[in-house]
Amino acid sequence: KFSSCIPNIPCKCHLTKHSFILNNCSYPLPDIPMFNSNTSLNITELLAKNALIRWPKHLCNYSNIQTLDLSGANFDSEMIDLSCLSNLIHLNLSNTKLKTIPKLEKHVQILDLSSNKIEFIDGKSFRLLNNLIIFFIF
Repeated sequence: KFSSCIPNIPCKCHLTKHSFILNNCSYPLPDIPMFNSNTSLNITELLAKNALIRWPKHLCNYSNIQTLDLSGANFDSEMIDLSCLSNLIHLNLSNTKLKTIPKLEKHVQILDLSSNKIEFIDGKSFRLLNNLIIFFIF
């Protein structure tokens, strides 16, 4: 069940003890909404499809995320560093206009970078990803 769990945001919102989902936004948000630190630290799943206009500055406050889906956002030419998310296992950054592969932590198992503007894949980006099982790039 979706409700307006955060006042004055143009998205449907679902918040549980371990997940935060934003969808059906009437216009993109500049950042991920913030909760108190205890709530943010408990969240292990953050899904914000088609919800952002740039890379979220507050993402590291959700440091225990295991599943992150920011697909459909507009990250364009931004350099993305996910090193603050040391528990990240499943990452979906598909259709986000990325031009480079983000800096990732070694625990990532599922990575979706499909439908982006990545023109060059450097093997160094994947050297530490010993747990990578599924990778979508095209």
